[in-house]
Amino acid sequence: MIPSRRRSTGRRRKVDATTLLNSLTPTEHALFTLLEGIGRLEQALELPHYFRVVVFGSARVEEGSPEYEDARRLAFELTQRGVNNIVTGGGPGTMEAANRGALECQDRRVYSFGVCIEQLNRNELPNRFLRRAYNHRHFCTRLHQFARLGAAGAFVVMPGGIGTLLEFSMIWQLLQVGHLKGTPLIVIGEMWRELVEWATRNMPPKGYADLEDMGHVHLVQTVEEALPILTAAYENFKIKKARAAG
Repeated sequence: MIPSRRRSTGRRRKVDATTLLNSLTPTEHALFTLLEGIGRLEQALELPHYFRVVVFGSARVEEGSPEYEDARRLAFELTQRGVNNIVTGGGPGTMEAANRGALECQDRRVYSFGVCIEQLNRNELPNRFLRRAYNHRHFCTRLHQFARLGAAGAFVVMPGGIGTLLEFSMIWQLLQVGHLKGTPLIVIGEMWRELVEWATRNMPPKGYADLEDMGHVHLVQTVEEALPILTAAYENFKIKKARAAG
């Protein structure tokens, strides 16, 4: 015999936030308080005053490969256009290539950033083309710093694996919910095009996302197609900064 279920009255019992907090364990409460404090600090901080391009991509591409040389050329060309801040995950592969390309301009004003992560399963050291490096033990804090550093600049996603997909998805969602505004998200290569097209076919028609959310992603095939978008964003940044300075 199947036990009968209580008939729903259609009313939801309101739970006071204090009651919920009191139901947490001391460890859960401490973690919640810490995260809330980080959120309030974030709201109090001003947006970054520098235009930074954050480059995401695979750690596994080899030096001399087309993917490596694309990232290297992208960063170098950006520095030639006045973009003096290039940010990567600080590791090998695509990250090394972009940091390397940034420093090849031979301009001491160029900063090549690495937002590094301690690898538990691979012995990946920060690459040798960094002028500033941050070391994270947790992916959540690392992802937050990526978003923070690129908030006034742009994000470029190059071919990569699961880690790159995580970074791409996070920036896309932050644009969707308005935590990032007017920040270009540029995706280079055919593999990501298929992903965006899949999302466009499946999410808006079923109500899982709005069609406008798909428009946050700039799909391009080559570095040469990405550069005009990044250059325009940089020029727009300089205009806004000049206006704010009065």
